[in-house]
Amino acid sequence: MSKWSFCIIMLALLSIGDLKATTTNKEVNINKVDEILKTADCLVGQEGLEIAFNKMALEMNQELKDKNPLLICVLKGAIYTFGQLMTRLDFPLEVDYIHATRYSKNQGQKLKWIARPQKSLEGRVVVLVDDIIDEGITLSNLIEFCKNEGALEVYSAVLVDKNRTRAETGLLNADFVGLKIPNKFIIGAGLDFEGYFRNMPGIYVMPSDASILCI
Repeated sequence: MSKWSFCIIMLALLSIGDLKATTTNKEVNINKVDEILKTADCLVGQEGLEIAFNKMALEMNQELKDKNPLLICVLKGAIYTFGQLMTRLDFPLEVDYIHATRYSKNQGQKLKWIARPQKSLEGRVVVLVDDIIDEGITLSNLIEFCKNEGALEVYSAVLVDKNRTRAETGLLNADFVGLKIPNKFIIGAGLDFEGYFRNMPGIYVMPSDASILCI
């Protein structure tokens, strides 16, 4: 499956949830989106992303080539990274997706499940692909879930490792990392703000004076 085919399928799945939410979401100020795009500072450009994806793929090819892994895309943020990695991995693999979030009011460390993997994890080598490791709580919980489902080994791969203190129960380090980034509010390459900017071919620092997009 090509990276674009995978992305189209994932976006179609995501649109189902988005359609359900349109009646409750606030109106988005599109002018504010354009303003942020013009004023955000570029931290990593497209060339830097290519280098990061190549680095991740090289390490993954060396480590996973004989393990017939199941690569799991952590929605929504990892769609960009997942698609880029697919064209760079040259060993037999299967793919699936998982969608769990704790980024909601009073969610704390508890995951809200939206979609679990469709394939059995029993006896499999699993690679969780995400956009970023921040506090490390979400990835830590997803790794625990995979182990509880019978996974033989669980690896984690992230485009961005944010330089910050992890939560007490968070994952300290991912197995495969593309970039190490300062502790700033970043967007682009799968990372969003109010649902926007995931498609930007670079990583940008949000303007310090950026306000909420919704009106």
